[in-house]
Amino acid sequence: MFDPSYIKKSWKQTYGLGMFWSGVRQRALKDIEIGCLAFVDVTAGTALHGEAVQTPSPKTLKQKDKHW
Repeated sequence: MFDPSYIKKSWKQTYGLGMFWSGVRQRALKDIEIGCLAFVDVTAGTALHGEAVQTPSPKTLKQKDKHW
């Protein structure tokens, strides 16, 4: 299972800070986002965390796109 998660940050110098969708608030908010991958056992009703990766900010993605 893949689940993007919004993380509230209070400072301006955080890497990857950008506008990301918050499903709880139903709008884009300026903070950071991580993508979480989990392995689900439907029979047992459990999940095992596999990996979490921070989503690059839109600004970072635009900068990288210029270099390709």
